[in-house]
This record gives sequence, structure tokens and C-alpha cells, in this order.
Amino acid sequence: MSAIRSKDPKKKKGKAEEKASAQNGGMHWPDDLMKKMPPDLLEEIAALQVHEKKILDALKNETVAKRYLVDPAAVLRELKIPLAPNLTRRLKQLKGLEDITRPRTFTLPSGRQITPRVRVRFTR
Repeated sequence: MSAIRSKDPKKKKGKAEEKASAQNGGMHWPDDLMKKMPPDLLEEIAALQVHEKKILDALKNETVAKRYLVDPAAVLRELKIPLAPNLTRRLKQLKGLEDITRPRTFTLPSGRQITPRVRVRFTR
């Protein structure tokens, strides 16, 4: 949920960066990604960003986080966070995200099977 932010929050923005940020609903995403997203989706994500702290606090609970991977729209409704109809539809299409957390085994051309391990560390 969290938008990508600049590395140095104390650094002052230039006029062009402020204008782009205002156009993006305050989100700081790469320009190439912003160009691919429809304007209505950007507005809906910006509306969700207002509730970012509430969502992140709820996701600290492991059971809520697991349910969020299965049905994000239901968890957001439980948190009484309003969802636009288009965003609700898009989230329903994403059902089954819990599958991405399971390790996958790949078979190499030699017949050997490998299961990659990835360690992700988030820092501030």
C-alpha cells in the first residue's frame, strides 16, 4: 500500500517534482509506472493512501495479513475503509494472492529441481 518515497524526506522538492506529486495524488511513484496507470485508478489509490496507517497497523496482526492475501476487499471493508467500485472489482480479480507466498519448485533442463529462497528486508 505504501507509495515509494524519496530517499531523503528532509530534501526539498523542486517545482517539477511538486507538480508531478500533485498530479499523482501525492504519490511518489516512478514516472514510467504512473504513465501506465489509468487516472481513475490513481485517484482511487490516493483515496486509500489516506488510510495507510490504519491498514498497516491492521496488517501487523498475522491472521489479518493472511486474510488480506486471500481477499483484500473484505479486510478493507472490515476496517471500514471505503472502496471505489472499480477498485473493488480489481481486488476481486486478484483473489488468491496467498499463492504467491508459497515456495515454487522449478525444474531445470537437466531434470534437477530447485526451490529458490528469497529474503526480503524492509528498511526505513
